[in-house]
Formats: sequence, C-alpha cells, structure tokens
Amino acid sequence: VYVLTRPAIGFYEILPVVAILPVVGLMDQTLFLAARGEHYWTTAMCFLYVSSSAWIPGAKVVQLGLWFWAGFSKLNRHFPYVVGVMNSNSPFTRFAFMRRLMYKNYPEDVNPSALARIAGHWGTAVELGIPIILMVSPVGSYGHYAGMALMLGLHIYITSNVPMGVPIEWNFMVVYGAFYLFWFNADVSLTTLPLPLAVFLAVMLIALPLIGNIYPRAISFLISMRYY
Repeated sequence: VYVLTRPAIGFYEILPVVAILPVVGLMDQTLFLAARGEHYWTTAMCFLYVSSSAWIPGAKVVQLGLWFWAGFSKLNRHFPYVVGVMNSNSPFTRFAFMRRLMYKNYPEDVNPSALARIAGHWGTAVELGIPIILMVSPVGSYGHYAGMALMLGLHIYITSNVPMGVPIEWNFMVVYGAFYLFWFNADVSLTTLPLPLAVFLAVMLIALPLIGNIYPRAISFLISMRYY
C-alpha cells in the first residue's frame, strides 16, 4: 500500500518489498513460489537501481533468462504431448477433424502425431532462439525485428490456445516487458549492468537453474525454470 501511494518509486520504496517476500517465503515457500519469485522478485531486485538506468539491463537479462530456460526445459520427450493436447483443446480447433490431427490415430492411439511433434520442436526452437537473436542482433537490424516478431508470435500463439493450467497473465506481462525493454529501450546495453546486480543475476539465472536441472529434487521447478 505504501509503495502504491507514493508519487515516485525509488530505492526505499522497493526495498521493503524485496526484503519481505523472501522472509515470508522462508515461513511458507509456497508463497514465494506462487509470487513467481524467480521472475517478479528477481526483476524487483533490479528495480533497486531505479534511480539510474541500470535496472533496465538487469530486467533485460531476467527476460532473456526466462525465455532461454523455458525453451531449454522443452528439450524432452514429452513436450509434443503438451502441444498436442493444448492444440486439440484450443477454441480455434473446434472441428473434430482438426483436433484429431494432433493424434496418431484417435481414439485408438493418442500419442502425438507427426504434426504435433513438429509443432513442439518448432516452439522449442523459437523460444530458445528469441533470447539469442535479441541479445546478438544490432538495434534496428532485421535480426532485431525478427526476434521481436518471433516473441510476439510465440506468446500470441500460447495465449490464443487458452491452455489449461497455464498462467495466461504471465504471457501478457512478458510481451509488455519485451516491448518496453527490447523495443523502447533497445539501445540500453547489457554491458552497463552493475557488478553487484550482475553477480545476483548470475546466481538466480544461471547457477540455480543449472543445479535444479541436474538435481531436480533439490530445487523447485520454478526456481530452476524447469517449466516443462
């Protein structure tokens, strides 16, 4: 309430938020996870640098990490099943013959069809490609435009399918963040990241996801960004 009623947001407005959430999470880890701490809390830590523009490259790194690890988590054998079921429940595949295209031989064999597998692999490639393209492409280049187009297409596709059990609002937030960070502030370089923030982000976006993928029982799938 205090933060929401301030005329401007600064370090001392953000500090209580980023300090209280992990403390509450120690008492009930579900609260920290439900708050999507690996995304929103990590980004809020970047907001501690709101008095300078240093928070922008930090938020960019968080966004790039989310895309990369979400794509990485799709490198498995079961993701085509996810795509097949999602597409067959989409409001845009209302006709039975369209839904059956997602399965080998419905109803006798409900393993994903070749089409569902291709769609799954394409989605994986796109989500892995978006952060790489946006990170290496010069501002205003064809690569930059392509990265933004792929980003928008991916999240529109996910949202339009109205997938069950998916935090749809997260997809809206990611699109909004992508346009603010990689379009309106595309010229802000990642090299301007302050060292303390860079170390923190390395832990949250590299170390913990790596450990969580190697030892999945040790760290929550959200902190590990093992979304699939």
